[in-house]
Amino acid sequence: MTGLPDAARPRGAGGPQSWRARAEQERPALLGTALLLTGDRAAAEELVQRALARGVRHPERLLQQLVAAYTGRRVRLRAEQVLESAGPPPAEPQPARALRELPMAERAAVVLRHHAGLDAEATARLLGRPTDRVGAATARAEQALLAVLPGEGFRRPGTARTDGERVQDALAALAGGPGGWRLDTGQALADALARRRSGRRRVLGALLAAAVLLGVGVPLSRQLPGPPPAAAPAGAPDPPSVPVLVEPARGSLAGDADVVEAVRRRDWPGMVAPPVADRDVVFVADTPGGRVALVAGTVDDDVRGIWFTGPTGSPVAALTPHVPAGLGRDRPAALAVGAPDAVTVVVVAAPGDRVEVSDRLQVGPRGTVARVYTDAGAVDGTAVLGARSTAGGLGTSVRVLRGDQLVSRSPVAWPDRPDVVAPPPALGALRVPAAPPDERAVAAALRETAVPLATEPADMAPAVLWAGAASASGGGAVVLVGRSPGGGLVVTTWASRGPSVVPCGTQTPPGDTRRERLTVARVCLLPEPVYGTNRRRTTEGTAPGAGARGRGLLVFTAPPEARTGEVLDADERVVATLDLGAGGAVVPAPHGAVAVRTRTADGGELTTTAIAATPPQPFGDYGTGPVR
Repeated sequence: MTGLPDAARPRGAGGPQSWRARAEQERPALLGTALLLTGDRAAAEELVQRALARGVRHPERLLQQLVAAYTGRRVRLRAEQVLESAGPPPAEPQPARALRELPMAERAAVVLRHHAGLDAEATARLLGRPTDRVGAATARAEQALLAVLPGEGFRRPGTARTDGERVQDALAALAGGPGGWRLDTGQALADALARRRSGRRRVLGALLAAAVLLGVGVPLSRQLPGPPPAAAPAGAPDPPSVPVLVEPARGSLAGDADVVEAVRRRDWPGMVAPPVADRDVVFVADTPGGRVALVAGTVDDDVRGIWFTGPTGSPVAALTPHVPAGLGRDRPAALAVGAPDAVTVVVVAAPGDRVEVSDRLQVGPRGTVARVYTDAGAVDGTAVLGARSTAGGLGTSVRVLRGDQLVSRSPVAWPDRPDVVAPPPALGALRVPAAPPDERAVAAALRETAVPLATEPADMAPAVLWAGAASASGGGAVVLVGRSPGGGLVVTTWASRGPSVVPCGTQTPPGDTRRERLTVARVCLLPEPVYGTNRRRTTEGTAPGAGARGRGLLVFTAPPEARTGEVLDADERVVATLDLGAGGAVVPAPHGAVAVRTRTADGGELTTTAIAATPPQPFGDYGTGPVR
């Protein structure tokens, strides 16, 4: 039995060998492929262990077993990873996020074609799909990745890369990114053999058996969360686009014709409403948080909709209107209603869709960041459930799946949230601030880190790591550090200038990190004129690199033995020098800056820290809406 042809093996795979020899040779490539497919190192390692165990009798089929485990229903890794994590973020986070947010069939196709080295026919056979459909999925994935890759700039004739080569290089960089694996090769092989013999299928099963076989101690690994949406089973068609905001009405009051008709005829304040006859009453119900209705229609080919909310049993005429953002005929919609101590979340998806909810972002003691989603028990595509809230807002994320494919993942709007002003917690200072921190920036930082974690700021034991002013341009920055409910640290940087207060990014070091030893290097983008020009910038993050890092404010703080900082470009040339005598510096970001090297008072070199750019999404990993 020949198994897969050479084209269906990872690059670097050899000819027929024993299982042990082949597994030793192919495991590194399999780990890289699995990491691209799952976006999570623990999940990728588990996927490879299953493939190794299943491939004992047919070692020539290891990649085939890996893909089968990935597309099979038994492997579901429910954790949604956050790119903003412990340590310096990667230099190009956008490709990682773009890859993760691809539909899983497209992700598998582009990874197998451009990273595992398969041709179109081998990829189609491995995925059990027609070649033309796999080709179309690959093309869509390529375009999504190319859209976030940096431009080529000037290149000598004959040296420009093709689009395929650019995608291939980007995937190779992601697969070979920093980070280790919990098992070495010997432990991995022993674990796979133990699985094969015993049939156990738990996460990194038989670790104890591996330790006995190898005569070494194996550290306990963190438990993986439950499975995420996997790709559709091999050969299954992609889920169709299904209208969501259409009749018949759903919800507990859908059978009350008088209420439904009253909702249909309600005025739409502040906007041009569709004719009454063209309106669809999508949802109407009395929920624990109050009465909720959703109506949609079309005006000049523009889909419009409006929520109405109020106390349970309220007359329709007394309900308060709320205009949702990002509405679409085939997009799920979600809304929160009620008081902070009794919040109700309403989700409206297509009939048959599965709705899952994550009430908070989890930051573990080792700085691992994830969301765990649970089934909301949707009925006819709608879900009504209670949610955990804080004085600052709602940390809930909702995702909708059609079959086994992710359709949407997003935060939940809470338009009638009471404006609760909690007294700020007392903040100590770990380093003497170079300038008093902006109270607005401190308040925003506390709120925007506590809400995603579903906790109150005071419960995080927050402290000011450092604060400083930008003498040349006005404004300043503050770095706060606190502890998450899960034990990890949360370090967040915020900047302000004039009326503007913006986030610069958040890191999650392990909980046993000494807070006073933290080093932070970030670029903050403010909606103010760029130095020397009259153009204005927004607070939206952009891809890290020479261009992005040449804008905004560079915020840097380090332990007290660091007295100067050398700002380095990609060629390790010093482009600026920072005086760290006050514990840190806030300066206009030098063009091309990528790292800061610190030195002692006598010139001794300490550490080099990569500069993190403003992340493309806020802390919380709520999701950005539809992914199809």
